[in-house]
Amino acid sequence: MVTYKLNKNNDVKTDCRRFHKEAFMEQIAINAVRMLAVDAIDKAKSGHPGICLGASPMLVELYCNHLNTCY
Repeated sequence: MVTYKLNKNNDVKTDCRRFHKEAFMEQIAINAVRMLAVDAIDKAKSGHPGICLGASPMLVELYCNHLNTCY
């Protein structure tokens, strides 16, 4: 989540450090889901990893931001 603050001129500024930290953590979660999915497909010796690699950002978005269960 990006936080907004008002400065002296009542302009809205974003807290960029917090935004970058959350974006970094989200990318780590996406990469972890991707690797876990690829490992599961490899262990099963069946399937194609394309959907897992492509759908990982959607899964992290739903799980973290809509179910409110992430870090």
